[in-house]
Amino acid sequence: METETTYPWIAPTVVSTAREAIYRESCKTVRGGVYEPFLTDPLWREAGLSLLACAGDVEEHCDSDSLPRYAYFAVIVNDGWIARQSWVEVGDLPVQYPGSFFRLDVHDEHELSWDDRVIPTNLEDDDVPGFAVLLFGSDELLNEEAVEERFHQSFAKLGDLFKDGVPHFPR
Repeated sequence: METETTYPWIAPTVVSTAREAIYRESCKTVRGGVYEPFLTDPLWREAGLSLLACAGDVEEHCDSDSLPRYAYFAVIVNDGWIARQSWVEVGDLPVQYPGSFFRLDVHDEHELSWDDRVIPTNLEDDDVPGFAVLLFGSDELLNEEAVEERFHQSFAKLGDLFKDGVPHFPR
């Protein structure tokens, strides 16, 4: 089993705090469901980010051609999952630890499936293992530095709504 990696942009308490905010307070997601709470929020739209939270596996699918071709993700909660193109084997991809970035071609088949290399931590007995990411879309292939810079610019626009690496839900 691999051990978790620490990334500089994500605070050490982010995973448990984000899980609490997403899954206990605001998310009514059922197993296999996807929840995007900020799709219509003007500030999040201006920042060009969305939060996507999943509870359990998400079956193979393609996103609408009306969306940008590539989605760039920053992982904030991962309790044992991997988002991947359907034809790529789980073991051929790096582990998607909280704080890591990855890209998917969302016009092509992709899914969220179990990854035995990730050991869920701090789950309550009745918790469904979750997977939550921040994402933005682009029709262009971006290099790693451009992706990280775009996330940091978006975080700055969100101010206190994204404090210490945690999305804060309005009460």
